[in-house]
Amino acid sequence: MRKQIKVLFFLRGERMTQIPTFPDFQKIIQETPGLCDQGLLQKKRQPDIADSKDLLLREGFAAFVASCKWLSVRQFNKNVQRNSWSSYGLKEFVEREYGIYVPNGAFIAAVLYTGAPYRPFPDSPNLLVGIARGSLPPLNPFGT
Repeated sequence: MRKQIKVLFFLRGERMTQIPTFPDFQKIIQETPGLCDQGLLQKKRQPDIADSKDLLLREGFAAFVASCKWLSVRQFNKNVQRNSWSSYGLKEFVEREYGIYVPNGAFIAAVLYTGAPYRPFPDSPNLLVGIARGSLPPLNPFGT
């Protein structure tokens, strides 16, 4: 018999008692027009994203969970500034910490799921995320 392990997430002072589920992930993807493995595509490119959405659903769940966990221990600014970190830059912190590839779309899905403050990054598949710089781990130039 396998032992069940409960993982706790902490988000904005509230205690989450379980890992986000695959149906949670599916719902975010289905309810967010333009969300695919590449990120959040502009309306003019959305008709071409069916395969990219399927790829995100098939291969992005573990990255979504890791991103939710990573975001749950960060602090956020109330306002998202133009010089805020992009989703693409932040996903690299998750990749380094967990040793997995994180599609931009999986990280964006985690931002939407956790309620982290964000705003669209103009003419880009990325979001600007209002993460407090002091809550980021130090950058290591050697990649570990």
